[in-house]
Amino acid sequence: QAFWTTLPNETPYLIRIGPELITRGFGVLSGDLAEVVVGSVRVMSDSVLTAWEAEGVLVNDIQRIEAEFATSFFEASLIELVPPGTGGDR
Repeated sequence: QAFWTTLPNETPYLIRIGPELITRGFGVLSGDLAEVVVGSVRVMSDSVLTAWEAEGVLVNDIQRIEAEFATSFFEASLIELVPPGTGGDR
């Protein structure tokens, strides 16, 4: 329900797939490319991490430790993936 991406300046950035997307069964696999990501930047905090654990976004201690590195994250309300086999702009 959350994944890391790399910004154009090579900085890793955490994206959470919004609850409405999860409810619809949307998911991202390693290697997927996104054409469009719409949502909001949010501040990361201990209370967010605790809520993510309760919601099942983080399923183990390792995922929490990784997410603790983020000072902010992007909560996506829309993600449009590049169709498989089209290559996108790699």
